[in-house]
Amino acid sequence: MMMMMMMMMMVVVVMVMVMMMMMVMMMMMIDDDDEDDDDDDDDDDDDDDDDDVDDGGGGGGGDDDVVMLIS
Repeated sequence: MMMMMMMMMMVVVVMVMVMMMMMVMMMMMIDDDDEDDDDDDDDDDDDDDDDDVDDGGGGGGGDDDVVMLIS
């Protein structure tokens, strides 16, 4: 009976340690995501500029399509 109690306590201790490790990993992941979000904000500004260029390119692509249809 005593061995069973000791085994159960060991299992509980191991589970608690695993949960703590998972909590630490989740906190680390969240911190990394926050940093990435800051980087994404900078990227969003760049994306806005890229969108303007893409719109111009899209117009050019449309002209090419028209030429292809005419030919």
